[in-house]
Amino acid sequence: GLSLPTTIAVGAAGVLIGDWACYLLGRSTHERSGPLVWLRRRFPGRAATGPDSTPIAVRRGKARRMAARATRGLRQPGPLVILLCRFVPGGRMAACFTAGRVRYPYRMFILYETAAALGWASYGTLVGHIGGTALTQSAWRLFAVAAVAATLFGAAGWALALVGRPTPARAA
Repeated sequence: GLSLPTTIAVGAAGVLIGDWACYLLGRSTHERSGPLVWLRRRFPGRAATGPDSTPIAVRRGKARRMAARATRGLRQPGPLVILLCRFVPGGRMAACFTAGRVRYPYRMFILYETAAALGWASYGTLVGHIGGTALTQSAWRLFAVAAVAATLFGAAGWALALVGRPTPARAA
């Protein structure tokens, strides 16, 4: 008996408020200022070392290269990162915090964040509504909805992998 537009609007508003707070927290943290400066003074940074006392920063292993490749987009937040990290567990907070930390323009952030919040709230509301309706009517309908959703998400992931594949010019 819920109104879908109202549910979407309330969900999007909640996401916007939370993400804006995370963005502002990211903007307030800087090398020498912000709310965490006392923590940095209390626990001065030490070079992270591995089990053989070699600084981890010196190691250039495969895992380090893969992590750098995976997080490269978060270091330079843009529309695609802000829109897509919403659907990755933990990605939403990381993208918003990083956008604030690198001083991503707040007007652009709000624009893309509003689109992302509306998309995410619509998705969540419609999945709940369609799934609930399918569950109460027939188990086969629920299976069909799940299969279509899995296919769409798989196709989207495949398309993003193709778009993000390095070309010979970029790899060089």
